[in-house]
Amino acid sequence: MLPLVSIVISTYNKKEKLARCLESLKKLTYPRYEIIVIDNGCDDNTSEMVGKKFPHARLNRIEKNSGPAVGRNVGIRLSKGEFVFILDDDNVVDKAILTNLVDGIQSDRRIGIVGPKMYYLGNPNKIWVAGGDINPMNSRTSYLGNVMDNGQFEEKREVGHFPNAFLVRKSIAEEVGGFDESYFFIYEESDFSEQVRRAGYKIVLIPSAKTWHDIDPPENIETIRKYSLHTSERAYYMSRNRALYMKKNSSLVQYLIFLMGFFPLINLQYILIILLHGNLDSLKNYAKGIVDGLCGRGRI
Repeated sequence: MLPLVSIVISTYNKKEKLARCLESLKKLTYPRYEIIVIDNGCDDNTSEMVGKKFPHARLNRIEKNSGPAVGRNVGIRLSKGEFVFILDDDNVVDKAILTNLVDGIQSDRRIGIVGPKMYYLGNPNKIWVAGGDINPMNSRTSYLGNVMDNGQFEEKREVGHFPNAFLVRKSIAEEVGGFDESYFFIYEESDFSEQVRRAGYKIVLIPSAKTWHDIDPPENIETIRKYSLHTSERAYYMSRNRALYMKKNSSLVQYLIFLMGFFPLINLQYILIILLHGNLDSLKNYAKGIVDGLCGRGRI
C-alpha cells in the first residue's frame, strides 16, 4: 500500500489564493493523501470558505497570526501520514507532484527532504527556484533558478533547502523538533532544512515534481520589495532572523567572520535601500531587528 501523505498548508488572509491551491490539489494522481489547512488567525473568512468549498480538508484555526512556523508545527502534529508535504497557499501544483516526490524520497533512506522545481505562475516555463543554499560565512542565499527551463535542472541533486513547497518524512520532522518558532517567519524554512541536514539526512531536488508559485520575478518588483524590506514587519524579521540563523547554524569562526566583516556591510546596504525609499518605520524596525537578533530575543 502506498504511504499516506499529509499536505499541510498554513495560511493567513489569502482566501482566493488558497482556494486556487486547493482546487489544484483535487487533480492529484496520488491516491492516498489528506489535506490539513491551518487558519493562522485569518480575518477574511478563510475558515468559512474552506468549510463550504473544501469539506474534505481538515481545518484547524489558530486565534491569532502566530507565523508559518507555528502553523506548520500544528499541522505536523495533526498529521497522520508517513510523509508531510509542506505547501504555501499561493501554489498551483502539478497533478503528479506527490507521486514524483514520494518516489524520490523512497529511493534512499538517507533522504530526509525532497522538493520540486518551482515555476513562476505568471511565466509557467520560467523556473523560480530549484533549491537554495545559504553561505555559513557571509549569509548570502543562492538559489538555483530565475531562468527559463531549458533542461538545465533535469537531474536529481542535493541542495541546502527549499522554500515554499517540500516533502519531509514525518519521523524526521519530529526528530529535529519541527520548525523553530522563534523565527516567526523568514529563515524558518532554511533553518528547518539545516537541522534535517545536521541530523544526517540529504535534501534532494526531484526535477520531475513541479509546482507554480504566484510570485513576481525580481526584475518586475522594486528594490525594497526584492530585499523583503517593504513593510516594517518584514524589515524587522529580515535583520533579526539573519543574525539568529547565522549564530545558530555557523561555526564559531564563521560566525565571528560574519559578525565582524559581512554583517556590517549587509546592514549598510539594506539601510541605504530603506533610506532611498523613505520608509522610516522600516528603518526603525530594521535597526531593532539587528539588536534583537544579536541578543537572541524579541518579536514585534
